[in-house]
Amino acid sequence: FHMWAPDVYEGAPTPITAFISVASKAAGFAVLLRVLITAFGAPPASQGWVILVAAISAVTMTVGNILAIHQDNIKRMLAYSSIAQAGYMLIGVVSLSELGVAAVIFYLGVYTLTNIAAFTVVTIFARVTGSEEIDAYAGLSRRSPYLAFAMLMAMLSLGGIPPMGGFFGKLYLFSAAIERGIIWLVVVGVLNSIVSLYYYLGRVARPMYVKRSEDEDKPLPIPAPLLGTLVVTVLGIVLLGVFPTPFFNLARMAAGVFLR
Repeated sequence: FHMWAPDVYEGAPTPITAFISVASKAAGFAVLLRVLITAFGAPPASQGWVILVAAISAVTMTVGNILAIHQDNIKRMLAYSSIAQAGYMLIGVVSLSELGVAAVIFYLGVYTLTNIAAFTVVTIFARVTGSEEIDAYAGLSRRSPYLAFAMLMAMLSLGGIPPMGGFFGKLYLFSAAIERGIIWLVVVGVLNSIVSLYYYLGRVARPMYVKRSEDEDKPLPIPAPLLGTLVVTVLGIVLLGVFPTPFFNLARMAAGVFLR
């Protein structure tokens, strides 16, 4: 069901792609949580769909991450990454608990900030260079340290590296599944997180700081509105990672209201 994403992400204007990547996912999971947990969360109705959604979660994570490895276009890579992220969030859905719903809400918040930061960098870079190829990001730290740092923060958060918000988002999701006793799905999630580090850090972040480029002497100007977007989103990613508890408590309160 996700196979439309890479073509749409690549073909649409980057700001529209950013909107699609976060808004559709947030709306979709709001409906999914309401239908599956509120309407069909009690046994015996839950016994069948929990197994099915858990299997879909495992396949979604795995397929998304494996296909992301082979992408050369950064928007297509982020599309497959988005598929994998949906698989992680399904772990909270199958947990069938307030903790699971709160983890999904918290993770959606982190994911929204992270993807907006990543796509803002892609927008700025493509407008100046005309390229969306991952190889073109080589040496970005020398052309624009601020853009490179923002992209690094986004990649660390998507990969679940502490102290970024994405780390605690996955930690809460995995904790909800462990509490439910779905250990095998947590193992699949952890293994997929390790796989994702290859393209988040190895394909994108490492070349920005290690590789050299012929265009290193060509700076990348950042328009003021987009600079403001990067500042807000990067600060949000770090804040949700350094001080996750207050925000998770808010997510848990929302989950309590959601499940009434």
